[in-house]
Amino acid sequence: MSDYAKHAPHLLSGGQKQRVAIAGIVALEPKMYCS
Repeated sequence: MSDYAKHAPHLLSGGQKQRVAIAGIVALEPKMYCS
């Protein structure tokens, strides 16, 4: 995903957008998902 870090969000596929969203949630609440 780091290859796409500088791309506009609308250029990402649906799956890539989901992965970014999940990564953001895990980054905010790591304890909830790493139990």
